[in-house]
Amino acid sequence: MPNYVAADGVSLHYDVLGEGGPVVTLAGGAARHPSYLGDLAGLSGLVVPHLRGVGQSPSGGAGSYWAQASDVDALRSHLGVERLVIVAHSAGTRLAISYAAQFPSRVERLVLITLRRQAI
Repeated sequence: MPNYVAADGVSLHYDVLGEGGPVVTLAGGAARHPSYLGDLAGLSGLVVPHLRGVGQSPSGGAGSYWAQASDVDALRSHLGVERLVIVAHSAGTRLAISYAAQFPSRVERLVLITLRRQAI
């Protein structure tokens, strides 16, 4: 079970899907388990963090998107990369934007995915 340590000492979990990457993939939804993303139609090298209070990560500490950007940077450091490729879905895009605003030099690429539903 892969874990990394956040700046405040909390151990947070992440999943690795496939080889290559890493492509940090941020799920959306209010405390929704990131497994709903699957492998994003066969992408490889996905690193999917379980944000605080979700999945196998404990709750407590930083709760806002702005504060959780430090958790993403701790994951970057743990993975041993200088810059991240980030794919974010739905509410995860808010965390991705918060990270990019605070750590712009540590972002290689940023893909933001949202879905607008049309009433029929």
